[in-house]
Amino acid sequence: MVDFGWSKISRDDLASEIEGEAATIVFDPMSNPTSGRVTWRGTAVRNAGAGAAASVGDRVEELAFDVCENDMVYEVADFARLVAEAREAGALPDELGCWQRASLDALHVTDEARRQAGIVFPADGE
Repeated sequence: MVDFGWSKISRDDLASEIEGEAATIVFDPMSNPTSGRVTWRGTAVRNAGAGAAASVGDRVEELAFDVCENDMVYEVADFARLVAEAREAGALPDELGCWQRASLDALHVTDEARRQAGIVFPADGE
């Protein structure tokens, strides 16, 4: 089971960590990471004295992330790329109504989720 949750609107001073079988990725802050590292595991060995698993030959790779003022730019670029690829493959209709309906459906879902959770924003009264 995989559980991965985060928010771009909250602050967490702890590093974020994603651990897999081959490597561990550590970066911070989650909302707009600027750097991180990948630790690739070497050969697993057992440290009999401590009784803890260890590895020999680990390799660390430093990561640098492009930082921008609008931290949603990557999501928008990925979304635009996916839409373009789907359209080129003939998987999406070109009619404007299709996109309007999809946008309205998404808004209805998020509005209903907010209503059920009792979430009200100051601008909702405007």
